[in-house]
Amino acid sequence: MSERMKIKVTLSYLWFTPNDSRAMDTTEVSFTQVVSRGCGIDVHQKVVVATISGEGIRKKTQEYGTFTRSLTEMKERLLE
Repeated sequence: MSERMKIKVTLSYLWFTPNDSRAMDTTEVSFTQVVSRGCGIDVHQKVVVATISGEGIRKKTQEYGTFTRSLTEMKERLLE
């Protein structure tokens, strides 16, 4: 990695209150880049979504199932 960058991310939170109304909050977070490549993984009950991105690679998002075979496939693709 040639130089570290300052990264700014906006996080949005949505939740339900006890009386079933929705509440939403947004927070901005800044941090110094530590790695030049990474993978974000969003885990749901029936699907896992992995996005890889970084220096020298094209950003790619792919969905996988949650059974062992699919998770093994995801692991192998991420290690390429």
